[in-house]
This record gives sequence, structure tokens and C-alpha cells, in this order.
Amino acid sequence: GLQVTSIGILRGIEDVKFPTYITLLGYWVLALPLAYLLGFVYKMEVIGIWWALTFSLVFVGVALYWRFWYKMKN
Repeated sequence: GLQVTSIGILRGIEDVKFPTYITLLGYWVLALPLAYLLGFVYKMEVIGIWWALTFSLVFVGVALYWRFWYKMKN
């Protein structure tokens, strides 16, 4: 929920490039390799893939929330 709300707020204040980069970083650079690592290398299977997705969602949500507060201060 934090990610969706934050990205909507940032879109509303016309900040679209940074959220796009953070989302791409969170899913392609962080979640995908982490899902492979946890799911297949460490043999956690589906649970590992879900943990990777959860971790990346938290990362993206916090980064977007930080960006919102940064934009509001400046």
C-alpha cells in the first residue's frame, strides 16, 4: 500500500522519472536476483521467492516515501 500511495503522490506532483528508476531498481535489480537466489540456490522454493518480493516491495515503498518527504522539504 505504501508503494502505490507514494507513487501516486509523486505522480501528482509531477515527479515521474525518479519513481520509475526506483521501481525498476527494486524489481529487476533487487527482486529478480534475490528471488532466484532464495528460491533456487538456497532451496527455499516458493517461500524464498515471496520473501524476495516482500523485501523489494518494502525497499521500493520506503525509497518512494523518502523521495516524497525530500520533495516536500525542497
